[in-house]
Amino acid sequence: VVEQRGMTYTSGAIVGGQMTKQALYNYPLTTQNETGRTIGIGLSDAPTYTKLTESWDGMDVAEPAITTYLFNNNTTYTYTDGGVTYTPNARLVQVTQPNGAISKQYSSRAPNFWTDGLVFADETIVSVNSIPTIISSSLVNWQQGDYHSPRPGWAKIFDENGKTVKTEYDYTGGLFNQVTRSCDFDDGNVKLRCATSTYENSQNYKGIWYSVVNGNTVEWYYAGGRHIFNLVLATTVENADGTVASRTNYEYDNYTNQPLVNTPGLIQHKASNNPYTTETNTVQGSCIQWEEHPYGGQYCVDWDYYEVSVFNPSSNYRGNVTKVTNYSDAQNSGGAIANTN
Repeated sequence: VVEQRGMTYTSGAIVGGQMTKQALYNYPLTTQNETGRTIGIGLSDAPTYTKLTESWDGMDVAEPAITTYLFNNNTTYTYTDGGVTYTPNARLVQVTQPNGAISKQYSSRAPNFWTDGLVFADETIVSVNSIPTIISSSLVNWQQGDYHSPRPGWAKIFDENGKTVKTEYDYTGGLFNQVTRSCDFDDGNVKLRCATSTYENSQNYKGIWYSVVNGNTVEWYYAGGRHIFNLVLATTVENADGTVASRTNYEYDNYTNQPLVNTPGLIQHKASNNPYTTETNTVQGSCIQWEEHPYGGQYCVDWDYYEVSVFNPSSNYRGNVTKVTNYSDAQNSGGAIANTN
């Protein structure tokens, strides 16, 4: 792939100009298969490349920048958690940057199982005194959450010294995989701090849902209304001993003190979401003149009609933050300091 400037068009042909940048991919161009790759005959997979060579105008180095790629579909990864060693089957994607830094990413290899393809480990490796050294890495333990979707049960982050911080996630009381509590632990499994969150999950925001019993489980389906999730109502940060170090409350869509401003002439917006709209719909009301039917009974020959604004009041629930309150005495929710937006 070449990008050039100063190109010209002469006698029905495009004449190349000066190269701005160039990227070369080593896709297989032979009639023979290469190990770990494929050609365009009888494809069972897309052709792949393992090397990207980049150059550009004004380079300050003599050699092009080369990035290499490695994929291993059948490997394992070993890690320890809680004194137990695990060696799950994995797929490895490895990228070596032009400066020699290596990024490794391991995903679960569990065909026909819900964890298949989920990334659970990564490593960043650089050369220190000619010795490949892991300077950062992470681990994630996946669990199956709401609507059969994956969510992290815990995550570990490792620094260049092998020190770790483990974060455990709790979803109790939340909807849509909302994290309601998370706690951090050091590499000695000593609790460092916890954070909590509550959410705005009223029907005004999440909409209308109905349940269906499927075997031993209850599944929920969206039926209508607003579709706004994960608005945080309150957050706290707790010290290791459980005392509350900070507390923040959020309020949404209270336009009493700061009402929405009319913006006439604004395009590409639905009138039903505009509280200042003058657009109306004609609605049939009650009958104002009845006639006797020759075969008995009555029928209406004249109806009352009236105009109704197309504005939908439920659109007032927009998810706009209108007030944020912090507390100087977070433990006792005292000393409120409100900031109204």
